[in-house]
Order: sequence, then C-alpha cells, then structure tokens
Amino acid sequence: MENQRPVDAVVHLETLKLLSEVADYLGRLPVNPMTHGMKRKIEEHLQRPGANAHRARIEQTAKDQQWLVRLQAGECFTGSDRYTPVGLPVVDCLVMGGQVHLRSPALSHAIRNGTVADADQMAVSFGRELAEGIDIELTKITPVTSGFVAKNWPNHRHQFK
Repeated sequence: MENQRPVDAVVHLETLKLLSEVADYLGRLPVNPMTHGMKRKIEEHLQRPGANAHRARIEQTAKDQQWLVRLQAGECFTGSDRYTPVGLPVVDCLVMGGQVHLRSPALSHAIRNGTVADADQMAVSFGRELAEGIDIELTKITPVTSGFVAKNWPNHRHQFK
C-alpha cells in the first residue's frame, strides 16, 4: 500500500464510506428480498474478517500520504517556546496546512511523573503566560527534518484531516 499514489488511499477510503452509506440507504427502503440480499452482501463484505484491519492500514496510509503531500508543498511548520530546566518544551506547535496543533511536553511529563500539585501549578503558570500571549518562531519542515518531527510528534498525523 505504501506505493500507492497520494490520492489512491483517500479514494479507497471514500469508496468504503460510500459503500457503507449504500448499505444504510438500502436498509431504509421498503422491504424487498433483492434489496435486503444486497444490503446483507455489502454489510458482510464490510465486516469480513480482516476488513477492519485493512481499513485501519488504508486510513494510516491516507494520512501518511496527505502528510507527504503537504510536506512537499511546503505547508508544514514546527516550533517550540519556553523550556523547563531539564529541556522539555513548555509548548510545542505543529502547523500543517491551515491547522495548528499545540501540546505541552513539559506539562504531559509533569502529569505522568510528578505530583498532581506540580502539574496543576505548571498548568496555571502556563495558562497565565498564554493569556498574555506567546510568540513561537516557526521553522519550515523539510524532507530532511520530517523524520525528526514524525518521531517527536507521535501520531501527529491523527491530529489533522
């Protein structure tokens, strides 16, 4: 599937969605043995063993392809602002196309490894800074830096449509 052209996986997903909509539509029609049989056949096809795993692979391939297309078009930027003493960014930013995704690795680390009071104090402090506004210098993501960004933004592609 990785060798599909950028639109192939997206088109495949659209076809699966359309097939599901057809089955729903057939289910709303007046009862007819032929209609019911076709609806059942479509549903069995969509629910066959391995279909969900295949759909998940197609969805990931489509997201990967969309990421690559946006990367090649120069539509991807990343940046960070304010760091903790151990070097974790207080805020990370990923811009892809017209969408912005913000996260706080420092706050996430405090939630996972610190006390609730530490995490709450950090969240309040960050909220105050954010209320006054923060500036993040963005850097264009290039094919060279894309591997680094993908590794540091696990599941980043799930954030964008």
